Parts: sequence; C-alpha cells; structure tokens
Amino acid sequence: MQRLSGVALVALGSALVVVAVNGDSLLYVRDTMTWPLIAAGVVVAALGFAGLVNALPIHHAPRSIVLALAAALVVLVVRPGPLSVDTGFGYDLESGKVLTSFTIPASAMVGPGASAEAIDAAAIELHAGQFAFAVQQFPLEFEGVAVRMIGQFDVVDGQPTLVRFRVICCASDAMRLSVRLAWEGETPEVAAWVEVIGQWDGNADEPSMAVRGWKEIPMPERPYLDLGS
Repeated sequence: MQRLSGVALVALGSALVVVAVNGDSLLYVRDTMTWPLIAAGVVVAALGFAGLVNALPIHHAPRSIVLALAAALVVLVVRPGPLSVDTGFGYDLESGKVLTSFTIPASAMVGPGASAEAIDAAAIELHAGQFAFAVQQFPLEFEGVAVRMIGQFDVVDGQPTLVRFRVICCASDAMRLSVRLAWEGETPEVAAWVEVIGQWDGNADEPSMAVRGWKEIPMPERPYLDLGS
C-alpha cells in the first residue's frame, strides 16, 4: 500500500506539472496560477517519491489512492476541454457593475454606417462587458466606433450571441459575458471561436453589435478574461 500511495502521488504531482507547463491549465484556471500549480505538483510528486523509497511513511485509504490515480489519468489522457458556451453564470446588465477600464482612440471613431473595410482597419478590440459599459456611459460617441470582438458563437432564444468567459480564479467561478449580434447571412457552428467586426446598432434597450464581417479563428491561447480585463 505504501508503494501504491507513492505511485499515486507521483502521478498526480506529475499531472499538475505537465498541464501547467504545456498550457492546458489555462483551460481551467487563470494564467497567474501556472507557477503555483507547478510548485504544488513538484511538492506532491516529491512526497510520492519519498514514499516510494520509504523515506516518508504515507498512510492513505485505498479509496483516496484510487481517486488520486483517476484524477491524474483524466487530466493526462482525457484532457477535459474548456467551458462550453452554456455554462457559467451570466452577467446582469441591470444590477451588475461593469468593472472595466479602457480607452477608445480617435482613430476607431469612423462614424455610424461605416463600410466593412473602414471598420476592419480601425476597429478597437472590446469584450462584452466593455461593450455594455460604452453603451451605458457614452452612447452618442460609441455609436460611430469600429469594434472588434473575439468569443464563441452561440444562439440564445433564436438570437445570435457572442460569448466570452471572465474568471477570477478558475473555471468554477466563471462569469458569462455575452453580447447580442445583429447578424445576416451564414453563421458559424455553435461554440465556434470567431472574430467579428461591426458597430453598436444604436439600440440602448437591447444593445446589439451590427456585424459587418467575421471569420472563424482557433481558440485563443488564453481563452478566459480576468478581472482586470
């Protein structure tokens, strides 16, 4: 049992180090957690190795050993994916407070009804929380701003929507930031990562982004926004 406990701890610690080093941990936690994960993995693996060489007694019930091995196998073999677009709790525009700060350069103010080419050349990248903040705080100026947004495509009650998650620590506390899309023509598959360009449609009650162009993109290296975004 001592040897099996050591193997389980080495496997679990190694799994933590591997997912932190290869970047898979960014699917589950913020990037600031990478080094703590590596440190934790090294400590756990070292404890397991000490148990293997009988330098440290390890007393675990068989059930805990099985759970540790199962966790290591799931992370290394199954490799669970990131959050799906229908998970997390949604941001409430009415009662919530947008914790955000950003600057819109004069070059992004191309005027209402600008061409797709002009929008693409001048667009400022925002996320849904910033988009909502701009609509609430300076609607007259924001109506003519060229916007670029990155997120996952979703359809909510028949309405095309762009979704991006914000996490404070890890995926378990994810907040779903979304913006309605005024979309015409062909749409991507649900959950596809897309980059869209366009402008606010001018509707303050149910704000949407009038999409003037879009393309599918690979999942970003850092799929989640953090609290400072």
